[in-house]
Amino acid sequence: MQEGQLQVSGPTVFRKYYNDSQATNASFTSIGWFITGDIAIVDLDGNISLTAREKDCLNINGVKYPTLDIERDVDSAEIDGILKASIYVCPMRLPGAPSETYGVFYQHQIPVDGPLNNDELVRIVATNRAIKAASTISCGQSPHVVLPLPSPFFVKTALGKVSRSALSSAYLKGTCSSLEQQLSAAQSRSDDTENGPSGDIEHAVFDVVSSVFNVPSSSLHRSLNLFDFGASSLDLMRLKQLLQERLSVSDLPTIGLLKHPELGPLCDYLSLLATSRSKGMSSSYDPLVCLHSEGSQPPLFLIHPGVGEILVFINLARVLNDDRPVYALRARGFDNDDKAFSSLDEMAESYAAAIKARYPQGPYYIAGYSFGGAVAFEVTKKLESEGRTVAWLGIMNLPPHIQFRMHELVWLEVMINLCVFLALFPDGESGSMIAQVQGHFPELRSSDSEPSCATDVIKWVFDHSDQARLDALQLKLPDFERWIRVAYDISCTGRSYEPSGSVRGALTTIFCAIPLHSMGTREEFKADRLSKWADFCQGPYEMVDVDGEHYTMLSETHVSSFAERLRGAIGRSQLPKDSAIPRPKLDFDAIPIIDFSLYSSDKGKYFQQMQYALEDVGFGILVNAPGFEDTFQK
Repeated sequence: MQEGQLQVSGPTVFRKYYNDSQATNASFTSIGWFITGDIAIVDLDGNISLTAREKDCLNINGVKYPTLDIERDVDSAEIDGILKASIYVCPMRLPGAPSETYGVFYQHQIPVDGPLNNDELVRIVATNRAIKAASTISCGQSPHVVLPLPSPFFVKTALGKVSRSALSSAYLKGTCSSLEQQLSAAQSRSDDTENGPSGDIEHAVFDVVSSVFNVPSSSLHRSLNLFDFGASSLDLMRLKQLLQERLSVSDLPTIGLLKHPELGPLCDYLSLLATSRSKGMSSSYDPLVCLHSEGSQPPLFLIHPGVGEILVFINLARVLNDDRPVYALRARGFDNDDKAFSSLDEMAESYAAAIKARYPQGPYYIAGYSFGGAVAFEVTKKLESEGRTVAWLGIMNLPPHIQFRMHELVWLEVMINLCVFLALFPDGESGSMIAQVQGHFPELRSSDSEPSCATDVIKWVFDHSDQARLDALQLKLPDFERWIRVAYDISCTGRSYEPSGSVRGALTTIFCAIPLHSMGTREEFKADRLSKWADFCQGPYEMVDVDGEHYTMLSETHVSSFAERLRGAIGRSQLPKDSAIPRPKLDFDAIPIIDFSLYSSDKGKYFQQMQYALEDVGFGILVNAPGFEDTFQK
């Protein structure tokens, strides 16, 4: 199931534009299909859902972002100076650029069609900065330009809309160049008047940013935006790790970096965070990490895989584009004072409580990756047992019966699997790496639990891992050692787990990737193991194939296609319950008859015949229908 361009053809579709061959050639394919300009998805039941207008989407490195979503995010930021309903995000492609970019054009409360004094310029520059930050948070890429325009630029078409393509075209032709140059000069003066870093925190932030993005610290100032450097999720991981080390701040919230991309607000945020944590009060464990804060739909909650961390979900939250907040749940035990969960039930209880506290009313949308799928199942049962509505449950490539696998995961294999998950060496080398470790530490051949030589083993594996990858992750030995202990504790909670009961109302979607080599082919894994989830679902149930393998289905290569399937599954959960999954057709001995005359005399029987024919069998014969010829009805 993929998102694509909607084209239509048929006897009711017009064939050409009258006396306009240019428009006809632009709007029809070579074989006569009309290009509607809509972006659509066809779900597994054959239903077509329109997701956006093609001209109203940004296509940044293959990922589509509806311009209306970015405009809504900017509007909801309540930025000073913007006239209401005057924000237009406009796709554009610059000459020689490999990908599309965009501009944000708007009307400021200060008219810009005449001379501007210094105070007015300062206020407009501040508005532009705030718009740039809000736009960047919305789609992960900063706009090429943010520019207020005079009101004549926003003339509406006959359909009552402002043409975004006309705004982009006017800008690219240089129509606004004098105003842009004036504001650019004001921006430069503002940057020049800003002092360099002041205080330990600002010096640390500037030094770390300089190191991560390889730019001179002397060129940095408070108004610069992290995304101006092309910051990726890997860059943010490195930035987070280095800031935690420099500032002695544990577990710096990722959302803090995303919500404060400008250096000035980021420094202010980190100062407040450091001050609040320096008062000797240790914060209580909170599993929830907000990866995307905006959206009008109920939030999506993602539960960590067996390694306990949630970094694997960062890119998914970035590309999901489903108009909903995204939270990830991180395992307990990463912080020095926290103890790992003693059972899967304790884990599920804690996560259910955190989800209810964050979103009390429901309905709930919950998914888990690998081991997290079992936890998500248990969380869903707990919420439903309290009378709460869970609309959708997603389980990513995990069968319901996992005891056998959890017992296979001895301490050494847990460590090696974590290394594969972090791409410290290729999956295909895991067997040889286990053999090498056992050769150096023979006691591991018969050891199930953490051995007495664990510290030495971990250091040996750490030293023989991909050092460039470790540097990129900014993963240090103590953190690696703690992570292994958390992952092993999590695997132990699954050794006694046996699923029971069932999910009553949610649509349950099983995402099926290529399994681990020991599990056979994808089809064997689905038939022998994943399909057993049907025994634990009273509500609708489906299996959806996804690209990639067990460890790579959420990688950079496959995350966009996975997001499309996830959006489709959530969309199906919002359909009427009897239409989310097709009803099975019944065997029948005779062709169903629908007697139209019953519509007047016995409507109940008439609709019963209609439902049996169309829903249970799939077709029927209509008789006694006024207006049909007798020969037709016979």
